Amino acid sequence: MKRKQKKAGISIAEMCIVLAVLAIAGAVVVSFTAMVSARSNASTTKLKATEELDMSQAILESWVDRMLALDAQITADDTGLSATVGADTYRVMREEEVLIVQLPGDMQLTCPAETLEEFRFEVLGRPSGNPLVFCTVSYTVTNPAGDDLVVEDTFTVLSRVGEVVSG
Repeated sequence: MKRKQKKAGISIAEMCIVLAVLAIAGAVVVSFTAMVSARSNASTTKLKATEELDMSQAILESWVDRMLALDAQITADDTGLSATVGADTYRVMREEEVLIVQLPGDMQLTCPAETLEEFRFEVLGRPSGNPLVFCTVSYTVTNPAGDDLVVEDTFTVLSRVGEVVSG
């Protein structure tokens, strides 16, 4: 009796099945990596914008307090904030990727504003005499779908001069 010998190796059909499974797994990994990367970029932008917002708010509060201590008249326009003390004018404005705050004695404070695209200010008078300064900042976040989403954040610059601030 002759024995039939089995041939060693794999068939073309088996090879095609393995390649199809690997292609599907590769597509899933690439899609997942792209999604995670997009979410990471959006989170990084939001975190950086939040840091810049916090720093901007602290500097603006300090500027408003200092100007009110000098009995300055604070106004807002399209280019930023102005404070007039006698014949001198001190400004808060955004230039390129920096928020510039002018102080007496030819001093300037700068705050990075790389992520923050626009600063808009509004000044409202109050019965206490200290104005209420609103600052609206916008920045763009690219969401995981690839769409740009403009985020606006408004904060109030509270003057603490002559006031008791409760927590």
